Amino acid sequence: MKKLLLDLVSFVTVFAFALLIASCGGGGGGGSDYSEPAAPVQNENSLLSMNAPTYSDVNLNITNSPSGSTFASGTSVTFTAAANYEGYYWLVNGVSRQTGAENSFTLDTTSLSGPCQLVLYVTDSDGNYYGDTKDFTVRAAN
Repeated sequence: MKKLLLDLVSFVTVFAFALLIASCGGGGGGGSDYSEPAAPVQNENSLLSMNAPTYSDVNLNITNSPSGSTFASGTSVTFTAAANYEGYYWLVNGVSRQTGAENSFTLDTTSLSGPCQLVLYVTDSDGNYYGDTKDFTVRAAN
């Protein structure tokens, strides 16, 4: 998770710097009639040429066992996602639950109740990020 946060901070820093440079345009003042040519228009592919990581929402084919979207409190639910990524960062209701190279994650629902959201961030070998979510509900055990 620490690496994910560092990578996200690096991405945001590079992105913000690129936006700052793009918005500055040319230099002015100094009493000279010379003006610098306008900066070229940036597009979404400009960041790729700077080796900055990208982020995309994608369908990571998250499935769960047992199947369904409502579980009794105390149920263990195993979530599984596509297996072709370098790193997996599993969060439930914004709390990190598991990080690493495993494309599956088992959640004990004992401490959860009501509507919940699983968020999965993955990274590829180029350091790009992809994310997907899955909503589920935990109800009181009978």
